[in-house]
Amino acid sequence: MLILILILILMLSFCRLICGCVGSFRKNHQRALESMQASLEAEARGKADFVRTKKKLEQDINELEVALDTANRGRAESEKNVKKLQQQIVEIHQVDRRRCCCRPHCHRCLHIR
Repeated sequence: MLILILILILMLSFCRLICGCVGSFRKNHQRALESMQASLEAEARGKADFVRTKKKLEQDINELEVALDTANRGRAESEKNVKKLQQQIVEIHQVDRRRCCCRPHCHRCLHIR
């Protein structure tokens, strides 16, 4: 009977040891799951921030493209106006030279010749 009691005590101790190991395993496993969950949530937040930033940058690019198109149209219009004004200046100089050269005692022509 004493042997049986000793065996039961040993078995009980062994069960407690195993339960302790299982409990420790459960705690470690739970900590690992919580850590993975926190990492997953951080990654989800990072992805959401990335998507927001990407959308904002795409909007900025579109606005800049519109501004560039507007600036290019303005530049082309300005170039056209400059060429038109240059042509008008050339024509005015030609008319002025013809008028001036028709007068023999023109002071401007005397300095040019």
